[in-house]
Amino acid sequence: MPPDPFTLPASLPPLVAGVEGIVSGILFGLIFGATLVWLILRIRRDTAMAGLQAAYDQSLQDGYLIRRVVESTSDGLLVQKMSGKIIWANPAYCQMMMRPLEEIVGRNPMEFVLPERDTPTAEEIANFRYDPHKHGAAGLHLAQNVRSDGQEFWNQINVSFRTAPDGTEHAILSCRDVTEQVEHNQALETIQSQLAHNASHDSLTGIANRAELIRFTEAALAKANKTGRQIGMIRIDLDKFKEINDTYGHPAGDAVLINVAKVLKSKLRSTDLASRMGGDEFTIVCPDISALEDLSKIAKALNLAISQPFDWGEGTLKCGGSFGVALSEPGMLSPEDLLQHSDFALYEVKRRGRGGVAAYDAVLDQRYSSLSKRRAEFADCLRNDDLAFHFQPTLNLKTGAISGFETLVRWDHPTAGILGPDKILPLAEELGVMADLDRAAITAALDFKVMLQNAGFGDIRVGVNASGEGLLHPDYVMTLDKQVTRKRINPDQIAIEVLETVMLDRSVDTESHQRVIAQLHDMGFHTMLDDFGVGHAGLSHLAQLQLSGVKADRSLASRVVSDRTSNRIMRTMIELCDDLGLRIIAEGVETADVAACLRDMGCKIMQGYWLSKPLPANQVIPWLMSYSASETLAKLDAQESVFEEAQIKAG
Repeated sequence: MPPDPFTLPASLPPLVAGVEGIVSGILFGLIFGATLVWLILRIRRDTAMAGLQAAYDQSLQDGYLIRRVVESTSDGLLVQKMSGKIIWANPAYCQMMMRPLEEIVGRNPMEFVLPERDTPTAEEIANFRYDPHKHGAAGLHLAQNVRSDGQEFWNQINVSFRTAPDGTEHAILSCRDVTEQVEHNQALETIQSQLAHNASHDSLTGIANRAELIRFTEAALAKANKTGRQIGMIRIDLDKFKEINDTYGHPAGDAVLINVAKVLKSKLRSTDLASRMGGDEFTIVCPDISALEDLSKIAKALNLAISQPFDWGEGTLKCGGSFGVALSEPGMLSPEDLLQHSDFALYEVKRRGRGGVAAYDAVLDQRYSSLSKRRAEFADCLRNDDLAFHFQPTLNLKTGAISGFETLVRWDHPTAGILGPDKILPLAEELGVMADLDRAAITAALDFKVMLQNAGFGDIRVGVNASGEGLLHPDYVMTLDKQVTRKRINPDQIAIEVLETVMLDRSVDTESHQRVIAQLHDMGFHTMLDDFGVGHAGLSHLAQLQLSGVKADRSLASRVVSDRTSNRIMRTMIELCDDLGLRIIAEGVETADVAACLRDMGCKIMQGYWLSKPLPANQVIPWLMSYSASETLAKLDAQESVFEEAQIKAG
């Protein structure tokens, strides 16, 4: 058997054996290393293959997911050439357009997605090219599209651009039907626009309201101060508007207001603003007016225009106006200042008799400044409780006894002297402090009543005037009730006197006033209708109100001797009040012949300077102590004798 080349002899020379061992080791190492390298390469190959397989599997998985996302998304996806022709679209896009894929591939969407009114010409579509710089930077684009059935919808489109490996550019569109959101937003914008309009415009006439007037005037004044120009303001108060309401009803009044607004808008410049302040008051602002004469001409032309009759129902209506005009002053910034100036000019027209135009000039400015100063002084007077109250007696014409006193406000002005209600009440009304004045009058009247009781005159009734504003104050009845209870006063000994206009004028809240008066009457207070006979009330109204009596207006009572009509009216009023069980007081009696005539008619109570002027509280008791009923009756008897002699002589 030949020797095994890989087996060493049993015995070799030591050197040879060592060399052979080294060679064998090297050979073994080489074989082992080669095997190891092979194993490493094999492992790497297998790992690489596994990675490739995993990547391939993942790629298949990703492709499946992407395909599923593209197919299932609700957004329409579209791939186009740069010429706009469609290469591919997902099912959502086809469904959105209601067209199959084969119908749209190869076509430009502009051929079929736009409403006919917006569709470009065939030449424009053929020449279309996407511009990445233009269309890519546009962001979301909202377009009105149309489906194949003709239904229009809002399409929100986003365009992006991609370059394929071969260098070809494509446009990729993402489309979403946002019709519901757009319509919701449009409805919301409409509502918001309507709310904004309502907040700045009068609901009846459609012209600007006070809030818009103030905003417009502020802006006009600011601009005028920069340009050195002036703005004009015209205040309008309709004449005989209440008569139209009373005669034809509120629909007729509304028709008048709407017609006035229509006329104003048609006659003014586009830069002017017409507004309704409320009720029958209108205000116009005219920027860039240089002279009062120009503004007055505009006002006169408007007055002529609104005074023209217009058709209403089967007839016509007509209503003129009073106009007050004012120009802004250099540096004026507050609309309220201009409003006050024009309002003062309007007041001047009314003072002259209504129906004309008055301008706020230097003369009116001086008067206005004086009145403004007096307003401020009165506010301080009321705040400091410096008002005084005087008391005017009433006379029982049958017995000659003093039956009551009326509480009348007085203001001891440092330069103008003692001012009465005719000066004080307008100031209080302008300042909005009538309720405060009423409270002060109640306190003075009740304190005066306590003084009368303590002096032994407890059967004398005390009257106090109540304003419309005061009656509607939530604490009025409660305050009055608490005070009479605390002071131990019988409510029947207190008369609450309310003007006829407050109780029966349709332009104010008469129903609420009447409820308060009825409540006071039920509580036992003596309720009187003041200044009755020449205003809004008819005799039939007396039966409808919870009243204890009336005070005949002084213009009637003072003319019963000299004017036959006044005499007849007064007699009728006295007879009616007797039939209704109402007390009647004749005011403004200044002579003995008038007092005697009233007694002869059957009037039981009178008040006026013939008996006494209003007295300060500290003079009342001495006056009562010195008063003689018998002497008063004697004077009346003597006057009646004069009447009888005159009648005898007359034949």
